[in-house]
Amino acid sequence: MTIAKFATFAAAGGQGYGLVTQDGIIDLSRRYGSKWPTLREVIADGALTKLADEASALAP
Repeated sequence: MTIAKFATFAAAGGQGYGLVTQDGIIDLSRRYGSKWPTLREVIADGALTKLADEASALAP
């Protein structure tokens, strides 16, 4: 079992959140920011596992 690691980051004058991989960060805030504007909302909604599963097929 692989443990998913999430991070909040600042880039290009904005903030975001994503899944940390060996190759970088998969920016999930770009994909899901309208539903969950911050990582806190993802956590509050119990959606970490859902995002980790969906992000596993994406590239950083």
